[in-house]
This record gives sequence, C-alpha cells and structure tokens, in this order.
Amino acid sequence: MVSKMNNSLRSPAERAFYNHILTHLKSFSNVIDVTRFANAQHWSMQKIMDLYLEVLWDSPEIFYVPKSVQSSWEEYTDGTMRFAKLTGIQYAFRQEEYQQNKIKLDAEVKKAVMYAARESSPEMIALRLHDYIVQTCEYDTVAADRNDLSPRARTIYSVFVRKKAVCEGYTMAYRYLLQKFNIRCEEIVSDSMNHCWNYVNIRGNWYHVDGTYDDPVFVDETGKLLTKGLNFPSGNSDISRKHFLMSDINARRNNYRSWTTKGLPPATDTFFDNRYWG
Repeated sequence: MVSKMNNSLRSPAERAFYNHILTHLKSFSNVIDVTRFANAQHWSMQKIMDLYLEVLWDSPEIFYVPKSVQSSWEEYTDGTMRFAKLTGIQYAFRQEEYQQNKIKLDAEVKKAVMYAARESSPEMIALRLHDYIVQTCEYDTVAADRNDLSPRARTIYSVFVRKKAVCEGYTMAYRYLLQKFNIRCEEIVSDSMNHCWNYVNIRGNWYHVDGTYDDPVFVDETGKLLTKGLNFPSGNSDISRKHFLMSDINARRNNYRSWTTKGLPPATDTFFDNRYWG
C-alpha cells in the first residue's frame, strides 16, 4: 500500500515535507527545522504539526517514534517566520539500539503475518491479525497512567516486542500488519474519548476495528494486573470480537463518539455487526 502522504493526491510541498521529516526521524533528530515550509507555503505551526503527525500515522515502519510533538517559532513583524522548529521529539529507544531492535521487531511481525497468511478473504485476514494482537499483547496500564513511560508504549515495537502497549500502539500495529496484505487501513482519533482505533476497508466498505477495547485488562481480586500467557496460538474462546468490523451505528451503540475519519466515507455497511466469528 502506498502511504497516504506520499501519493499523487498530495501537493509537491507536502511530499517534500514528508521526506524532510522522515530523513530527520531516521537520524533520530530531536529538533527539526521547518522554517522554509512555514514561509514558502504560508503554513501555520498548527498545520505543520498536524502534517507531522500525519507522517507518523502513515509511516508505521518508523516504529520508534511516538505521536507527540512540540513547536518553537518566532515571527517577524510582516508575519514571516524568523524560525520555526518541531521540538520535543521522543524516541522509544536510543539510535544505537535501532538495528538490534529492528531485527526483533521483524521476527515478531513475521509470526503475525504467517498466522494470517493461511486465510484468503480480506475479512478473515483482518480477523486473524486482530486476534493475534489481542492474544499476544496486553494493555499497558502503568504506561497509560505515567507519561514518562508512555513513549515506548505508543509504538508498534511495544506491541510486537514488549507485548505491552496503549491504544496508539495497538492502532499502529494493526495498520502495519494490514498493509502487509494490501488491506487499506487508517486511524481514527476521538479527542473526547482520549482514544484511537482503526478504520478498515473491506471489499470497498469501511468499518471500525478496535483491538484495544477487545483486549480486556484482567485483574485479580486485589486489583493486581494478570499477565496473559503468550503460548499463542491457543484456543480463541477468550478473544472478544465485539469491536471488530463495526458500522458507525454499531460503534455508537458501543459508546464511541466524536471521531473523525478525515474525509473518508462513513461506515454505513452493517453486514458484520451481528456476525458470529467463532
């Protein structure tokens, strides 16, 4: 699948911005100068930060960069930028750890791909990949409560290697796997829910998929988090598919609200809403 930011629907300036950002992230830059884009394109800092986040959402292979950014800028009196920079860029690990961690990631991703490769229909491939993530990863409650631990938990590396993540990691990991099978998948963000999940295209129709909400947090009677076993594959009776291939109607029925699909069509097809997946 061709990245949304890197296709013919994007302007030359946005494609140049895309490549500029990726070059810096691959070099583990903590600050990225974007002054020339702000001045040449008359982009506001908010637009630049929004485009930066789109680059990250559309590039899950940059698996070590969480979706957060700050900015620093100063304007001349005529409104042009004296300087404009993206700052506060975080990384899940150090640059010198990249190659070793990439090997670990690729090995784990291969397991997931092999698990789904036995299927032929897009909906069954999507189901197997959903189940794989739900079965092998657990929600990172500690990282969710502590911002200092959240950068790593918000990456696909966390899902596949650490086996613990928050919703951003689940969303990115699922999108990354579906791309391996040329199944189009985007992200959905709801600020009011402080949550994100996937928007998947199956046979021309769009559906909601939320692996995070299908992966319950198990605690004992004292409130202690119980870690799931990783002897996958095993029986699937404990895997929820309640939030798999939902229509908009079903998503609202399950208390989702205030999401944006960034101009994509609504999820009107209800074919899978009451399907029993076994």
